[in-house]
Amino acid sequence: MTNFTIEEFDLIIRELTEYDPPSFHTLIAVADRTLRPSVTKWCREDKRLAGRQLEDDVMQETLLRLIQKCITGFFYRTDEINYDPEGFRNWMFEVALNIKRDFALRQSRRDLRERCFDEGEEENIPDERSDNDAVTERLAAAFGLILDSDVKIYKILTWLAQCAFVIEYGVARKDSNGMLAEQFADKTLYELRDTVYEFAGRIPWMNFTPEHKRKIEEALSEEYREGMTYGQSKYRDFFMKKDAKATISDWINRMNGYIKRNTEQ
Repeated sequence: MTNFTIEEFDLIIRELTEYDPPSFHTLIAVADRTLRPSVTKWCREDKRLAGRQLEDDVMQETLLRLIQKCITGFFYRTDEINYDPEGFRNWMFEVALNIKRDFALRQSRRDLRERCFDEGEEENIPDERSDNDAVTERLAAAFGLILDSDVKIYKILTWLAQCAFVIEYGVARKDSNGMLAEQFADKTLYELRDTVYEFAGRIPWMNFTPEHKRKIEEALSEEYREGMTYGQSKYRDFFMKKDAKATISDWINRMNGYIKRNTEQ
C-alpha cells in the first residue's frame, strides 16, 4: 500500500523528466507526508536517538538524499522509466531507514567520546588508521591470518566488518556487535562483503589482494543448503539459538583466539 496517489506519482515523474531544470516539489511533499510518521517512530524507539529531537534532521537529510538519488537510483535504473509506485515507496523507506541508522551510529560515537571525557579518562578510542608502523604491521598480520584461514566465510566477514565498524564509527567492540546484528541480519553475505570492501578502501592495513578476493568469492559461491549459496544466504541464517549479539560476540572471540594462537607460534 502506497501513501500517495497514482496521480501524485505521475506528477513526480513528469516534474523530474519534463521540467528543465527538474522540479522536486511533489517529491518532497509526498516523501515528507509518507515518511515522517515512521521516521519519528524510529527515532523515538532507538535508544541512541530517543529524546534528542533529531527527527527533523533525519527527515531533512532523507529528503536531500532522495533528491540526489531518485533519478539514477530509482526512476532510471535502466533505459526505461521504472514505473513502480509500490517499489518507489519501498525505496524511499529504505533510504530513510539507512539515514536513521547513520544518525544512530554517529550519535553512538559522540556518546562514547563524551563518556570518556566526562569520566576524566584519556580518550581511548584507537585510531587504527594510524601510520604507526608497529600498529599497522600487527593489524595487517592479523588481517592476513584471518583471510588465509579455513574459517567459515560468515565468521571471516564478521571479524572484518567489526574492525571496520570500530574504526569508522569509533565505537567499542562490544557495541559494534549489536550494530552488526541490527544492520545486517536481513542482508545477504554478498551485501556484508560489499560493505567490508567499501570500508577497506579507507583503512590502509585492510589490503585485499586479488588472491584474497578470489578466496572470498569462492567461499561465497559454495553451496550452503540446497539451491542457496553462502553469499545468497541472509546473515541471520547463521545465528545460533542464542541472540544475534551473543552469537557475533562468540564468533569474534573465537577468531581473536585463532589470531592469538597463530601469532604466538
